[in-house]
Amino acid sequence: MQVNLPNKPTLNEAEVVETKVMTGESVLQLLSDDSFLLSWSGLYQSCPWATVFQSHEYVSVWYQVYHRQHLPIMVKEETGGRLTGLLTLAKDVKELGITAAGGWNAYYHAWLVADYGDNRFIKNALSLVRQKFPGQKITFKYIPPQTPLGWLVGDTYWSRRHVIRPFLRPVMDFSAPDVGKLFSKKQFRECRNRLNRLGSLTYEQITEYDAFVSVLDELADQYDFRKAVTLNKTPFRKNLQKKEFLLALFKQNILHVTVLRVNGHIAASLVATEGKNKWLHGAGINTHSPLYGKYSPGYLIMVMLGQHLYGKGYQAFDLTPGGHEYKERLANTHDQLYELCITSQWDALSTRLYYDYLKEGSKSMFSGAGINLKHVKHSIDKKLKLGKEKLKLARHGSIGALAERGSGDESSIVFRIEPAKIDAADSAPVKVNSLCDLLGFDAGGGAITRWEFLKESVQRFENGEQAYTLVKDGCLVACVWRLPEMKHSGKERTCLPNGAVMLDGVYCHADSQKALPVFIAAVATQLPNHGSPLYLRVGDTDKTIRTALEQAGFAVESVLRDN
Repeated sequence: MQVNLPNKPTLNEAEVVETKVMTGESVLQLLSDDSFLLSWSGLYQSCPWATVFQSHEYVSVWYQVYHRQHLPIMVKEETGGRLTGLLTLAKDVKELGITAAGGWNAYYHAWLVADYGDNRFIKNALSLVRQKFPGQKITFKYIPPQTPLGWLVGDTYWSRRHVIRPFLRPVMDFSAPDVGKLFSKKQFRECRNRLNRLGSLTYEQITEYDAFVSVLDELADQYDFRKAVTLNKTPFRKNLQKKEFLLALFKQNILHVTVLRVNGHIAASLVATEGKNKWLHGAGINTHSPLYGKYSPGYLIMVMLGQHLYGKGYQAFDLTPGGHEYKERLANTHDQLYELCITSQWDALSTRLYYDYLKEGSKSMFSGAGINLKHVKHSIDKKLKLGKEKLKLARHGSIGALAERGSGDESSIVFRIEPAKIDAADSAPVKVNSLCDLLGFDAGGGAITRWEFLKESVQRFENGEQAYTLVKDGCLVACVWRLPEMKHSGKERTCLPNGAVMLDGVYCHADSQKALPVFIAAVATQLPNHGSPLYLRVGDTDKTIRTALEQAGFAVESVLRDN
């Protein structure tokens, strides 16, 4: 993409140049200096490679929210009393060490200068930071295009103390003549039509603060659920300040929030970042409800956002790097980014050897055999992480439960539930399809890890099943799934009356077995055929659950053998 650069400013070499490093409270105090912020804005606007993640609006919010976890570091250069260079950093960011303010939240890391043909500022700034924090690596994750990096090669000192890696960024360029083809692809039309058949499909941009507040909890649950299934991580639950950060950015008019609704329910959302020069960066959060996962609502909302931006005169939709296949399908161009690490000579040499020879050599060898090394590594990592989770369960006394679950016996017992005999006064507060409840799963004393439980939950949602849950003090006490009628196996149809509703996949926390009968009874009162017999299928190996149901008086309707 072609970008017009502003005229290069000239600086008077006779003017006094002062470069200063500040940390902690000194940085926070400077953020309340209106004169400094005005100078920062001018420097940001004139610097051709600057992104919104280097603006004072973004950096100030991040510092104010996260300064207790990450020490603010700022290097500023003044020439004749004018701000001519600025580098905003933070210390102790996981995996990055010292890095640009914003850490992993800021997709692009860079510095600002007035004379962008002069590399003295960045070299001086890095030297001062290394002196103040000896032995610390400095990482810039995804340096944006046009940022000058020639000094890394031309200067002997820095050429020996850096590691740089290239990355391609997929972009939806709205100035390209063929951009309309992105909005008329067959997959897009099919996804939209399938969702339309479910009912009212609406796309909307959220522009009011109160409206954003009203949906943020649900978006956070969807995001954590997706990340828990794919990576076994829950970003919002682990980082309790993430919501505060997003709300503060929204107040600064930095966020661009859109949601896709089906019959009023949020099927997908995108929280992107407004950039300079009519760019929108997709570096926020993107979510979808697993209830609609098989309809690809995440892909659909990205295309619909592209259409919206194109109609509003945006220059580009930055899909951000990451190697995701769906981003490649949406992109019509790419540009070059770099990751830069400043470190010791030895670390730089050993890291280069790893990337240039070991990793690239392995990649070439596997590619020649038709094997995607990235997919292999991802699969191995997931198995290792799951193995660690299983080991934790075994250490907490779940060996017997694990052995039962892995026995391979798929026989099951069908219990009959009669709602007419249930005392409604004993009803428990049951929710339907609550992602928040499912995320409260605690594996303690059980036979299944949270990762396995949530992955199984996604599969059940995709099969059209409905989740009924009970939570106490934020912990999932019990869960059961209602099967759609068409999902009953042939064996079940032969022993059950027509129109029978089957419950399956019952879970009860090890410390709450006594609550199971009350929970099942409460679920029965919420089902549409209230008053008719219902059925609950329990695996033959789930002895604890079987015993609890039998002691509560639930009658066995039939036994289904796996032979």
